[in-house]
Amino acid sequence: MSAEQLLQIELHKALIEVAKNAKSIGYNPTIFNQMIATEGGYNTAKKLLHSPKTSKGFEKLWELKRLDLSTEAVILKKEFRPLFTKEEIEIAKTRLSQYGFEIEEPIDDTPQLLSTSKFNELIFEIIESLKEIGGSGTLEDIYLTIQERGNLKLKSYVDWKSQIRKQIYLSSSDCDIFRGFPGDETDLFYSIEGKGKGFWGLRNFSPSENNVSLTEDDLSFVEGKRKLRTHIVRERNPKIIKLAKERFKVQYGRLFCEVCDFDFFEKYGELGEDFIEGHHIIPVSELKEGQSTRVEDIALVCSNCHKMLHRRRPWLNKNQLRDLIIK
Repeated sequence: MSAEQLLQIELHKALIEVAKNAKSIGYNPTIFNQMIATEGGYNTAKKLLHSPKTSKGFEKLWELKRLDLSTEAVILKKEFRPLFTKEEIEIAKTRLSQYGFEIEEPIDDTPQLLSTSKFNELIFEIIESLKEIGGSGTLEDIYLTIQERGNLKLKSYVDWKSQIRKQIYLSSSDCDIFRGFPGDETDLFYSIEGKGKGFWGLRNFSPSENNVSLTEDDLSFVEGKRKLRTHIVRERNPKIIKLAKERFKVQYGRLFCEVCDFDFFEKYGELGEDFIEGHHIIPVSELKEGQSTRVEDIALVCSNCHKMLHRRRPWLNKNQLRDLIIK
């Protein structure tokens, strides 16, 4: 994620904050909130700027003598100016001046993308660290990866681990302190196993074929390593696996292997709770470029059965493997 994208996220949060402040003084900007939720803060700001006339919300804030809560005022803050052209900045200035709002000009008015703030650098490192470890991991995994990357001056933080946790919680709609809208551009992370478990995923992460390691049994795979990697990548998508687990538990009340009925929780107790592996049931030969993975395409299996499903060429399906077990 670039510095510009991170700055757009900060703008999005700033616009949500002024909307909340407007509500506290008696004006509820419903349409504005809807625009932010559906189009994002950056696109909303652009759209309002290029509207031929001022919005009703702007006029209402003028009546309340609180144009400091307008989108235009937020745009003119020094930290957000780099996101807009000189022409757009002039539009915001002109509009506010026409309504008698006094604009405080920054000392340096040169639009430059500023170096990332501590907030930005933390978010950036969390995102990049999760990408490195496959899109999901425990808090300890994230801490260790950030340390190994060595890009942050961790000693400059009083408690850098607590700051990492705080930024994850602030950027996840799974947490009570999240200030955005579920699914918007600030909703970066999700809790894979529920709140309090310390296992987090990057919401828009797509596993990369470059990150897939092949086993000894895969070396002679006749249909090509690329298709094999595509298959394995789909099996390791934490969001899809999470949804498959949730649906399975709703249907059966617990998780168990669809081939041999093995139940990790029953065997290992708390250690095995909610553990199961996902197997993509579409044969590798039928995989199409760009085809998305549905929850229905994932079978939940134990580690042994998963290994056996992958071992024969062509791969067995779960019914064929179950027949072998019965024999």
